[in-house]
Amino acid sequence: MPDISPKWNIDERLLSALKILFWIALSLFLAWIALQLWREFRPYFYTWWGKINRFGTGNGKPLETQF
Repeated sequence: MPDISPKWNIDERLLSALKILFWIALSLFLAWIALQLWREFRPYFYTWWGKINRFGTGNGKPLETQF
């Protein structure tokens, strides 16, 4: 019978550690993308939820014209 062992003979512990590191890195990257999207679209979410307006002041006026 021919030898059907994998071409790269990587230790199982190393392979599992690399898998864990890969998923941690992927999770951090996706969390970073989510944070960037949240920072970009947060004002619109606040208007949809009725908490604050686009300027973040609560009464529809920019902060420069509050006083």
